[in-house]
Amino acid sequence: MLNNNVLMNSDFLTAAFPASFGNALSGVFDLRLRNGNDQQHEFLGQVGFNGFEFGAEGPLNKANGSSYIANFRYSTLELMDKLGADFGTGTGIPNYKDFSVKFNFPRTRLGSISFFALGGTSDIEIWDSRRDTTDEKLDFYGGEGFDLTNGSDMVTAGINHFYSYNKNTFSRLTLSTSYHRFITNIDSLTPPALSKTQYYDNDLKQLTLSGKFVLSHRLNSRNNFSTGVLIQQTRFNLDEGVYFSEDNGIRKVTDFDGDGTLYQAFGEWKHKFNDQITANAGLHGMVYGLNNTGSVEPRLGVSWQLSRS
Repeated sequence: MLNNNVLMNSDFLTAAFPASFGNALSGVFDLRLRNGNDQQHEFLGQVGFNGFEFGAEGPLNKANGSSYIANFRYSTLELMDKLGADFGTGTGIPNYKDFSVKFNFPRTRLGSISFFALGGTSDIEIWDSRRDTTDEKLDFYGGEGFDLTNGSDMVTAGINHFYSYNKNTFSRLTLSTSYHRFITNIDSLTPPALSKTQYYDNDLKQLTLSGKFVLSHRLNSRNNFSTGVLIQQTRFNLDEGVYFSEDNGIRKVTDFDGDGTLYQAFGEWKHKFNDQITANAGLHGMVYGLNNTGSVEPRLGVSWQLSRS
């Protein structure tokens, strides 16, 4: 969803990722939005295979360094399809729109504060009933005997607060909320009239409220300590059905409406042996309130930079 115009950095961590990350198995994808230009206004417009993109950034107040950055993207294939172009995707045209925005206030009496939001909507209809059987053009997407519809909507917004107590100690507080909805509908087609029978459907919704606080202390040039807590309260509404011939219709296989709270805490120590070798050791623990289960995980990772370049 995000593009390089608004990303400050993106870290993909696998295997022994730091103790500050939990509730993950194979890896962590850490994304951070950059701040807007705090000196002058800039505007962006570009067209590519990934979409039509429009962006703007600039200062809100040059005296205190506050800034904004915003970006919007619209599916290229969706627009071209409406204009009559054919890219070989058949009936399956990916439609999507997404946005991101960030307001940054780095020098307030309460510390550095930023507000962020991003979201998007997407859907695709791979309907075999729309396929022109007399046309032999290449079709990269196919749904032989089925009409498939997928859709997804998401939005997240929050506030970041950074406060420096002195030159060696600082804290970060993040409060956020996110919403995600995913829907799928599959209809089977019966020839020759291609009459439709609903075969599968789902409507999965998830609303999450999160709060994370991290306190970090720099002991010296080689040692840094940090500790933190994360609380996530998630509301689920899961609805899923599958066709059963015995019922001659859809039978519910998932029907859940409830919530659960995940509590996480960590402590980690980062030691720099030299300019090339750094060790990161820590402990991560979590408890899930829905079923009252928990875990404690020791973490240890060593990075060795072979070259200074």
